[in-house]
Amino acid sequence: MIKRKIIASILTGLILTAVETYSQEGLKPSVKMLQTQLTKNYENIGYGDYELDEMHRKLGLLVPGLKSRMIKDDNGEDCIKLEITSGESVKSDGSHYLISGFAYLYPASENGKLKKIVMEYFRQNASGVTYKVEKRQLANPSPDFRGDNTVDSNDDIMLSYYETTNSSNGFNKIRETKFNDIDRHDRKIKLISAYKNYLRKTVFALERNITDIELSKVTELLYMLEFE
Repeated sequence: MIKRKIIASILTGLILTAVETYSQEGLKPSVKMLQTQLTKNYENIGYGDYELDEMHRKLGLLVPGLKSRMIKDDNGEDCIKLEITSGESVKSDGSHYLISGFAYLYPASENGKLKKIVMEYFRQNASGVTYKVEKRQLANPSPDFRGDNTVDSNDDIMLSYYETTNSSNGFNKIRETKFNDIDRHDRKIKLISAYKNYLRKTVFALERNITDIELSKVTELLYMLEFE
């Protein structure tokens, strides 16, 4: 029964994502009725995603490999900071931004698990008279991997938005919302999709950093063995 729920959740998400790429105007009543029913099914099943849970599990297992690069965050908590994106972004209206993104992984006291994941995305205007930096923060206080054919509902994910027009004064929090407080289904799907995309980049960045450490150790050992 639980397996059927997971499969139904995945199929429902795929169908809804496809349907929501088209404008609501001009849809046939039968299509609108199907969309409404699928949305209700999705809300009943929940917004769990098995791939997310698998990535939470993988990150928890990999984090001990970067203990040597552990840092303290602004609150004094131990975490690993990874750069997961950087570059430029140009919008269709001509807006030009400099972007950067970071993931913060907080190991739990139980080995092989994470206590918390925080992702921060920064966007700064690349031109113009006014200086402005935006920060979007996505925090998952319980990145679980439950196993036993169950998935985490992700309903405690928190999304926050900050701005600053003066780097010396820090950021001002403009708005904060919890996943369950988002009223529209398509926006919930968008948030889960964004989280999944950045979590994939986090896994890649963590694996790359661990590989770099291992290669550095090999290089150091080979250098130590030079007796000639």
